[in-house]
Formats: sequence, C-alpha cells, structure tokens
Amino acid sequence: MLDAARSAGIEIPALCHHPALPAAGACRLCVVEVEGRGVHPACLLPASDDLVVTTDSERLRAARRASLSLLLDGYTPGVGRPDNELLRLAERSGLAPCRGATRSWRAIDEGNPLVRFDPNACVRCWRCVRACESLNGLGIIGVFGRNGDAHVGFGHDQPMHGSGCEFCGMCEAVCPTDALSVKIGGLLPESAGRTVSTVCDYCGVGCRMNLQLADDRIAGTTPDWHAPANHGLLCVKGRFGWGFVQHPDRLTRPLVRRALLEGHGTDLVETDWDTALDLVARTLVRIRNDHGADRLGFLASAKCTNEENYLFQKLARQ
Repeated sequence: MLDAARSAGIEIPALCHHPALPAAGACRLCVVEVEGRGVHPACLLPASDDLVVTTDSERLRAARRASLSLLLDGYTPGVGRPDNELLRLAERSGLAPCRGATRSWRAIDEGNPLVRFDPNACVRCWRCVRACESLNGLGIIGVFGRNGDAHVGFGHDQPMHGSGCEFCGMCEAVCPTDALSVKIGGLLPESAGRTVSTVCDYCGVGCRMNLQLADDRIAGTTPDWHAPANHGLLCVKGRFGWGFVQHPDRLTRPLVRRALLEGHGTDLVETDWDTALDLVARTLVRIRNDHGADRLGFLASAKCTNEENYLFQKLARQ
C-alpha cells in the first residue's frame, strides 16, 4: 500500500522502509486506516482494489507523532549528516530533534577505516540488517539482545572490523540517521556541491553510482538505486575507491624508457599518447616479423569493459 500511495503522489511518512529492501514494519510511522479493518502499517499492507484507505487524519497524525516520539527518546545525535531522515520527520512533525536518549550509552565503533558506527544514534529500524542480508548476501549484521536491550551488532556482536564485514558501505547507504556514517569524503549538503551520475571503472559490470562534487573534485559517492546493472549495490572499491582520481601520484601521461626515444638511458620519461602508441605498434610488428607471433603475449584486465576486452583479444588473435 505504501508503494501504491507513493506512485499516486500521496506521501506517507516512513523510516524503516527503503525501496531496495524487504518491508519490516518496525517504525510504525506509515500507519493508515482501512475501512472496517482499523489501523495497519502501509509498508506491510497488500494493496487491492476493494480497500478504502485513509492516509491522513487526526488519529493517524497522533499515532505517528507517538511513534516518532518513542524513536526520538532513544536517539542520541551522532556526527551529523545532512540527509538524516529521523530529524527531517521530527522537524516536519514539530517535535524536538533531540529529546535525550533513554537507553544506556554504548561505545562508538571507530575501528573500521571507512565506516563509523554509533549505536547511540541507532533507532532500531533494522535497515542495515536487511541490507547486509538481502543486498550484499552476507548477513554479518544482526540483532542482539531482547526487548529494550535489542541492538544492532556485527558478527558475534563484536567490533565491525573483526566481524567479516566486506566494507561495502551498503549499511551506511540505507541508514536513516547518523548511526552509520562514512569516515572518508562524506555526504555533502546540497548547497556545497553537485551530484553527477557515472559508471564505476573498476570492472566491466557497469555499476552506476552518484559522485558528489565540490569545486569539481570528488568528495564522496552514493548508490544509484535506479541503476539497471546494480540497482544501487556497490562493492567496497566502487563506494570508497575513488581517491586515485585526484591523487597527486596518478599518471596522466604515458611513460616510456628514454632509450626507446633517444637510444640511451633506462629512466622513464613522459611523452604524448601518439608517440607512445606508435612506439608500441611498431615494436609489436617488429617482434612478430623477426621472431614470430608466438613470441608475443597479451595480458587483459577485469577492469576493462567487455567491449574493450573483446577488441583486445581480437588484436591478440590477429
């Protein structure tokens, strides 16, 4: 019902729901009234033609405010992120964004080099649990404890970096608060930069992602949930491995041995692409003519696209 309402342009608040994840009905913010059947969470209610549904009423607003108040009572602000869905809903409902956590304080996990975990900012929506299970297929994140002590944990309720986590960052990508936040780059406020869509260049799968730019420099990445190849899923390289793009040691021009250009010297010198490619082509032809084609070997790469590897094997065969 939640998907049906949103497709019709009817906004129903929700916190535990994410379009890429299976529904959980944990936050109870998306409740709607069904004629003759009472109040139900819209994310779990199957849509059908014979239902008469009310999505906004004084009764529903009161129920949503009560559920949101309980979430805020167990929330301690973390490092902060501009897309904090909990605080956005609190502001829209006129509730105080920080009400003081009623749960006992837990140590912040800083051991992961890429993702910070602050359990005190967790509102137990279980999005990260479902993302690790259904998107990444690992199930490293689980729920530990019972009742009021229920909490998110990694592995056997241990630090994230020792739990078997692959550091893909999908848990952080779906987190609606600042319980999980990136430690490199980071999410930018909309006013601080712009977002462009691109294809990850680490392999030939063709995963699409969003680059966040500040002054035309990459400051972070986020998943593209509408991407046809990966539907938002990214590996650790696609999510966090963009530092090489603007690294000062990155090569932007080809290097060749000085002896190949000047007849002496073994050091590497910069040249232009036309000179380098012409040198490679002439050397390949010379080796084939002087020693035979069996003296040539070619190494391809999984970081190339399928089309590039096709052309490479065609060159090798011919």
